[in-house]
Amino acid sequence: MTTELPRIGWRLWRLEDGRLRSWVVDHVWEPGTNEARCLAPPTVRWYLSPSLFAHSDQPPGHGCRCGFWALWDLGRAVTKARREARDELTTVIGLMAGWGTVAIHGSEGFRAQRGRVLFLLRDSVWSRDLDGFIWWPLRNLYAWAHGRGQEERLAEREAQLRQAAATYGVYQLPLVEAIRSGVLSELGLPTQQIKRLESRLH
Repeated sequence: MTTELPRIGWRLWRLEDGRLRSWVVDHVWEPGTNEARCLAPPTVRWYLSPSLFAHSDQPPGHGCRCGFWALWDLGRAVTKARREARDELTTVIGLMAGWGTVAIHGSEGFRAQRGRVLFLLRDSVWSRDLDGFIWWPLRNLYAWAHGRGQEERLAEREAQLRQAAATYGVYQLPLVEAIRSGVLSELGLPTQQIKRLESRLH
């Protein structure tokens, strides 16, 4: 579907030198509008099924898996971050707006042709304030496997986050403060989602 009204969702970035790098592909986000490009070569459609990975001149197109992805639920983003993060102190969860051609993936999230950084969560992925978004057995397993701590590096992370927020012109706040100050509402996150977030905070 094509829409100029932005969809808003949670996603992961890797923090690097005060900039945001995409979670999977080698792409550094720019301030303002970012335009997705298809990473499959045009010839891929000749020897692979389009349903597997087709090239699109305007991603996300039919059969194309490219585009800027986001998740509807913060809990999914936290789970993904705790499961896949190579370094939790360089992992950033935040909100993005996506518009243009948008592929909706049911209750999971969406991929968009255009994207813009909206907000950065100051909380580390191991913050206790985010524990309520993880199914408790997994929460305990992740905590046992990776532990918490590295406090000595938190100051460095916070300095990088401040720099990134200034670069992209966005807020960087702890989740509790973002909810209570009305920032998430101001950014257009639906009231129902905000109430769910509030109910799951410790």
